[in-house]
Amino acid sequence: MVVETSQEAHRAVVDGGAAEHNAAGENSIGDGSIGGEGMMKNQVTLPASMVEELESGHDVVESLGQELRTKLYEVHKLQDKFEQAVGKQKKAVKNAKSEFGASKTQIAKYTEALKDWESLMPTTGGWFTRAFLGVHNVRFHRKKERMLFKQDYELFKQRTAPVIILLCLVALYFDSYRGIHIVFQLYLAYYYVNLSLREGILQKNGSNIKPWWSIHHYISMLSAVLLLTWPSSASYNLFAQKLHLFGLYMGVVQIFQTRYQLARLYTLRSLGKASEMDVTNTDSSQIHWSRGMQTLLPIIIGGQLFQCYIAVTLFRIYAIYASEYQVLICGLFFFAMFLGNASTTVVTILEKNRVIKKRKD
Repeated sequence: MVVETSQEAHRAVVDGGAAEHNAAGENSIGDGSIGGEGMMKNQVTLPASMVEELESGHDVVESLGQELRTKLYEVHKLQDKFEQAVGKQKKAVKNAKSEFGASKTQIAKYTEALKDWESLMPTTGGWFTRAFLGVHNVRFHRKKERMLFKQDYELFKQRTAPVIILLCLVALYFDSYRGIHIVFQLYLAYYYVNLSLREGILQKNGSNIKPWWSIHHYISMLSAVLLLTWPSSASYNLFAQKLHLFGLYMGVVQIFQTRYQLARLYTLRSLGKASEMDVTNTDSSQIHWSRGMQTLLPIIIGGQLFQCYIAVTLFRIYAIYASEYQVLICGLFFFAMFLGNASTTVVTILEKNRVIKKRKD
């Protein structure tokens, strides 16, 4: 009896486990069928008009894509042939001058033509652009690409001025925290490196960027990098507050100057007196006599005098701390920027006065 009872118990356990296993299998199958039914329910029957629109759009995109691929292949082959022809023509002009002694007037027609066709040739930008981007073509052949790049450049400058103002205010408030000063100097270095790269590309795409403007930004970039190497010493403490006040002043000036020049460029473009690739200058080379400029010009000159004051201050500090080379080099940089900006302002004002006199005569 004991043996039979134990065997019956064993059979009950086995039968129970099998029943649970079968039930679980049925549940899993049932869940699968429910999921399948749910997926079927989620599929929506599209109306015939929508299917026709999708098929029509697909056919148009596929046809245009194949045509574009073919045209691009043909354009690239034509570009290669054109570059080879230009290279041969340049050699021919060079040989005419060097081997046969042709005068400038004799080859003027060919040299001018080569200058005109230069806009269709690939270019790697200036030395600074090549140093960061390598030997890559930076010329945009599509007008849309050129305009978008220029607009992004203008937006970058507009967004940077408030950031500089904010960083200068924070640095002035936390005057003894060198870490905050370093953040400001790093941002200046980033800003001027970025600006110089963008301007190098814009110049190769037809923008009116003056040589002094590019030089000014190179000097500003070097100044920012040099400030990062200046140790936290007594000489730096004497100069730091003046630097941040100058940054605050120039940030405010840049906001007003950029707004004025954007409005001025829009007017000149509408009159056909400015190219679509012309950009706003943060120096004083875009002076136009108007009520806005009459208010802005004294502020610009004030910033240039501020630069001169900082340069003189640095020279005085160097007379005390002659062992720190950063003081002297920063002073030379600021004085060079003052001379360049001031001379540009004077030359521009004289040119505008000559134009006004000619109009009156």
